[in-house]
Amino acid sequence: MATVGISRATLPLFGLSPYYRHPAAPSGGVLCHFYNWHPMGCGVPLMPYNKYIGGETHRCSTVHPNNEQIMTNFTSIVESLPIYECWESSKQSIWEDSKFQSFRNIPSPKSKGSQGEKLVQQLLQSLGHKVTKPLNSDHDRVIDGYKTEIKVSTTWNEVLNNWTWQQIRDQDYDRIIFVGINPDEIFVWWATKEDLYQNIIGNDSKRQHAGKDGGQELYWIQGSAKQTWFRDLATF
Repeated sequence: MATVGISRATLPLFGLSPYYRHPAAPSGGVLCHFYNWHPMGCGVPLMPYNKYIGGETHRCSTVHPNNEQIMTNFTSIVESLPIYECWESSKQSIWEDSKFQSFRNIPSPKSKGSQGEKLVQQLLQSLGHKVTKPLNSDHDRVIDGYKTEIKVSTTWNEVLNNWTWQQIRDQDYDRIIFVGINPDEIFVWWATKEDLYQNIIGNDSKRQHAGKDGGQELYWIQGSAKQTWFRDLATF
């Protein structure tokens, strides 16, 4: 609970009562939120003490008679403000109660990437493709004899079809699979290494943050729906 000390004299300006009644307190019971303030008037509160009021132990203290201060609860006030309503409305995510909310909520990027690779493996196997372990760390799986990189993105910024596939490198793989996940839909496409050379690799506008200046050949497809050069999975 956020609290701030204010003078009794200024209470009417805030529409506040000099005392705060605890919701659980019996009729007539008052929760004291007073503090001892430094006798030199420097505004530094001294250590408060607990007092037994209305059947509960509460954080209370006395005050200097000429400088009466109270501590007031601002939480309920903030909850009534328009900005708080805006914050609350933002909690209504497009992912709420969706088919793939559980995948989106995987907290670790590494774990999410691993789950994405397993997803592609099981999906391709269910479609009759042969999927085996990678031959080295430059790709994720070998599918039908092709060394294959896998990139998975959930849609960004609460907008459908707004995927960002990151950390695309020029490494040892033949093909790359792109998975785009909306709250209730999954899309899967693929591309050849030659497709990447023509559209991504070497294109300065597609370099990711570390990119050329960071000493890495690192690219991404940012905030995008399906690319025109993506291929249908049925043609893999």
